[in-house]
Amino acid sequence: MNKLICILLFVIVSMTETKAQFHRDYLSLSVAPSMIYADNGGNYASGEFKIRPSMALTYSKHVADHWDFRATVGMQWISANHPENEENFSGLRGEAGNFRGLVYFADASQVYYINPNIAGRRQYWVNYYVGVGLGIMHAVREEERPQQETIPGQDPTVVERRSSTNAYIPIRLGLTTNLQTLWDYGFELTALPATGSNIDGNYTRNKQLGIDILLQANFVVKRYLRR
Repeated sequence: MNKLICILLFVIVSMTETKAQFHRDYLSLSVAPSMIYADNGGNYASGEFKIRPSMALTYSKHVADHWDFRATVGMQWISANHPENEENFSGLRGEAGNFRGLVYFADASQVYYINPNIAGRRQYWVNYYVGVGLGIMHAVREEERPQQETIPGQDPTVVERRSSTNAYIPIRLGLTTNLQTLWDYGFELTALPATGSNIDGNYTRNKQLGIDILLQANFVVKRYLRR
């Protein structure tokens, strides 16, 4: 009888440990070099654009073997390359020829793990995933605009502080280690395409796509809430 009880206790403990080992609930912090794809963000064909930092905090909830729910908040610094000559700048009457500022963003997304670690199956040291969702971003920037009318003796440019808000669709592609501890590390490529073209304060079509996009190459540190 005692032997049977011991066996049952061992099985229960083993099942509990196995189940706990595959929970993916975690908090993560990511930092990244980033850029903005915008009308006056730079000359993308020649690689002449500004690289700025970004950072984000994420909560991820394990939903199923292949699926997680993720909520992310973060910020990205943005700035433009000034038009190459005065003629180009003067042609942007009423629109931002130069800008710098911050974009605050928040989104919720579904993440699909391509090769998740599942109890009783082959274990992977690296897991790959993709994700998509819906979010909202708010850009606060300082814009340098040419005057609507040039008046002798007056500064030909005006500096204004403006903001804009857009919905966006986050697209993520990443990988993460599986060290089977409370900590893991990852790398993630993130695109945040906005539903409009006014993150930079400029509506002039100077790029192939009509929307503005934030692009990030994130280095991620994850801390599991339970394992």
